[in-house]
Amino acid sequence: MQKYPLEKVVLIILQSQRGEAFLLHKFALKSELGGLFTNLKLFPFMYRGRVSDANLAVDNGWYEIFGDISNAPFTQSWGPLFVIGNSYKVQFAFYSVSDGFKLYVRQLNHANFGWAKIDLTQV
Repeated sequence: MQKYPLEKVVLIILQSQRGEAFLLHKFALKSELGGLFTNLKLFPFMYRGRVSDANLAVDNGWYEIFGDISNAPFTQSWGPLFVIGNSYKVQFAFYSVSDGFKLYVRQLNHANFGWAKIDLTQV
């Protein structure tokens, strides 16, 4: 019989609302909870997927611009688009150029404001 140090073996007993008992290993619980939080999108700033229309990126988190995109200050890019805020949200879109990158910002609400540009160069 093989012996394991107590700190390496953690089994968790859970009880359902119906009184059923479940025995889970700590790694199974971690996997189940991680999947639950990710599927329900409960992490406040998580990956939201690829976006091809900036007007559809309205949930807090980060989106992947991968090629063509509409309603952005550029027509094609590869990079992140971030959305933060509550009732008024702000979008940050990054556009790579040969000597640096450009950061575009706009406020989202019922009538989307235009994009403002910040030029950043390599130092």
